[in-house]
Amino acid sequence: AAVAAGFHGVEFDVRTSRDGVPVLMHDETLERTTNGTGFVWDHTLAELKRLVLLDSDPDAPERVYTLAEYMDYLQQLDVIAEIEIKQKSAPT
Repeated sequence: AAVAAGFHGVEFDVRTSRDGVPVLMHDETLERTTNGTGFVWDHTLAELKRLVLLDSDPDAPERVYTLAEYMDYLQQLDVIAEIEIKQKSAPT
């Protein structure tokens, strides 16, 4: 969508799965953007890959992307990526 709108770059957030794989996810928790629950870092990549992104097309549901998958995709589009690496929040 960003490229179609004429943008030359995208910004996205990355968090780490329980087994250490960087995945694209803005929120700490899964409820707002997926059909899952809990913290991103409490789930393995395999568990995250079973989730569906809530704003995806029901006929072509999108899954959680790994950073590697998304970077491969962006390379094909020849766009710049600004990556924000998120960490676990400190307990309150």
